[in-house]
Amino acid sequence: MLVYFGDLAPILKNLTERLRPGGWRVFTVELAADDAASRGYRQGASGRYAHSASYIKKALTAAGVKTPKATLNGPLRLEFGA
Repeated sequence: MLVYFGDLAPILKNLTERLRPGGWRVFTVELAADDAASRGYRQGASGRYAHSASYIKKALTAAGVKTPKATLNGPLRLEFGA
């Protein structure tokens, strides 16, 4: 769902502040190459955002997440047959 937002830092910070102890943050993003944009994310022709892995790590760290428990990589959807 985070493909609809560019800057994830305020969203992840807000989520962390409201999450109960032991709670999980579960979200999906489209992965961009680390050099895809100077900000760490870019908006594609579809209107959705793609975020670099280094940007996601930086935003999570800023939100107080030391190490993600798990990350999974795979296709989010099929679009135009691809």
